[in-house]
Amino acid sequence: PVGKLDLYAVCAGFDPARTVPLLLDVGCSGPEGNSAGLDIRNDRCYIGLRQERERHTSAAGTLVNSAYYASDADGPSIVSELLDAARDLFGPACVLQFEDFNSNDAFPLLEAERRRHLTYNDDIQGTAAVC
Repeated sequence: PVGKLDLYAVCAGFDPARTVPLLLDVGCSGPEGNSAGLDIRNDRCYIGLRQERERHTSAAGTLVNSAYYASDADGPSIVSELLDAARDLFGPACVLQFEDFNSNDAFPLLEAERRRHLTYNDDIQGTAAVC
């Protein structure tokens, strides 16, 4: 996440002292979960959570990361809690950028949060703007 902040500072004039990188670690797939078949989770250099991601099939029929969503009984999702906390801490004009979410998760998360927060997903909106 720091490399993206460097890019924003150099190319867009963002004050780096006013940016905060955040990382959500919700597990890592095994070799079957990436196109190269790499065993990232068991690599000695991997410092993330060494457990399989919890997934479920969404109403749209896509496989999504369960940690990003919550039922009404569960209360808010981890993403909603994080975005709410950032807005409460930094104010409603705080830009909250999603980066490197799987598209099965990125589209519904952006749709769910874009009316509540000033959000941006570089992989979806940035790529679309370039195309």
